[in-house]
Amino acid sequence: MPTYGGAMRGPGPARGLLVGLGLLVGLVVLGQPTAAQAHDELVATLPADGASVAAPTEVVLSFAEPLLDLGAGRGNRVVVIGPGGPATSAGTVVAGARLLQQLRPDLAPGRYDVTWRAASDDGHPVSGTFSFTVRGGSTTPAPSAAPPPTVSRTPSADSTPTGTSGAPIRALTLGAAEVAGGALLLLLAVVAIVVRRRR
Repeated sequence: MPTYGGAMRGPGPARGLLVGLGLLVGLVVLGQPTAAQAHDELVATLPADGASVAAPTEVVLSFAEPLLDLGAGRGNRVVVIGPGGPATSAGTVVAGARLLQQLRPDLAPGRYDVTWRAASDDGHPVSGTFSFTVRGGSTTPAPSAAPPPTVSRTPSADSTPTGTSGAPIRALTLGAAEVAGGALLLLLAVVAIVVRRRR
């Protein structure tokens, strides 16, 4: 049987480095979650969290991925509590990546707290809360009574003047009386002189 004078050599350092890199890449790939493993997340609500709105007719929750429709009351649920208690009028509806929840038509003004639970596409449940406020009735002030119309009266020619406008007329009347009285006295004096001369 042939023999070899030299000792057997182990794997070189380059081969060991390649094996180590391969293991590292495998661990990284296995550690990354796939699209099916990632949980869904809420991206928007209507009304928005913290918003002050007129009384809405429904609450809408929009998610990043379609939800699993597990049937009524199973996995997907939206609960709305307001000043008068529960504010929902029907069950929660799954519509693709949205949850729809109808509300009562007689919502009172005040704060409403929404608690929700949804079934992700991978089967894992996600949940959360938010709130909104329903504004009260219209605060527009009632229109004030219109002021009465202003009537402009033009005095007629035969109307009797009153107030301060009568003062010039009275002064003119007194002046005319004084002139007439003076003329009468002067006439009487002339008559007396003529009578004396005739005697």
